[in-house]
Amino acid sequence: MSDVKTSLSEQYYIKHILHTFKSEKSVLIEIMYYYPIGPQVSFEASGWGHGQPLVKGIFYRDKIGEMTKYKEITLLTPTERRELSYKIYEEVDKVLELVE
Repeated sequence: MSDVKTSLSEQYYIKHILHTFKSEKSVLIEIMYYYPIGPQVSFEASGWGHGQPLVKGIFYRDKIGEMTKYKEITLLTPTERRELSYKIYEEVDKVLELVE
């Protein structure tokens, strides 16, 4: 086998995820983190069309830290808000699994 480097290099990363709901509304989820993974991962979700922020916050390894919801979050239905939160949790979990 060749000695191919498959791990991430040590730096700041932003993971972009475009999520579209059944209603065809879309949100851009950004997960921001340093690698190697530190004690926290930041996230922000914004409306894709106009870029208005919906929610942002910080996940700590042991718990959710701070979270800010903006009034524009009400543009999503309760079902879409729940789906968005599940998607954010899922993506943050993937990043936190990168721990060496």
